[in-house]
Amino acid sequence: MTVGRGKCFSALSRDGILEERYVDELFERMGSKLTLDLVPQHVLQSGHGRAKITEQLSRLPLRVARGARGWSGLVIGFPGSGEQLTTETLSTPYLRVLLYPMLDLHRRVNEQYDEELPCLYLLGVRFPDVVLRKFRLLDDVIRHMIVLTTSLIRPETPPWPPYPAKVDEQWVQV
Repeated sequence: MTVGRGKCFSALSRDGILEERYVDELFERMGSKLTLDLVPQHVLQSGHGRAKITEQLSRLPLRVARGARGWSGLVIGFPGSGEQLTTETLSTPYLRVLLYPMLDLHRRVNEQYDEELPCLYLLGVRFPDVVLRKFRLLDDVIRHMIVLTTSLIRPETPPWPPYPAKVDEQWVQV
């Protein structure tokens, strides 16, 4: 099922609209190497001078990965298929609403656990470069931002055009 322009949040509100199997496959693969726990509910709540984590972020699949030193961190899944996760559905206003709460949640999760959790994992079927540019601040503030897509599980190599006898400008621009 396709999702309309800027409708990713409303699709998250209704069960079954966004495909979860891709994120589930990535969680399963991560779970074979790291321990994945649900983010404790009290971490998402307000209190102790903290605001509640936004509903836009708390509706996404959230986990805490723990294991080998330097690989532990907050895991945020973006459900949906390649047709559902486009620059039109993951609109700039929606991504801006997620950005600072992601930083806040990463800090809260680090305060919750006794060990260092330096990573922030973003999981999804794919992320257009426009979406990743919106999260450039995360890469500057968080020590390790790791983006995992399903192509790691099922490599999809694009068909390369045949190499011509003569390389010219037209072939290079294909």
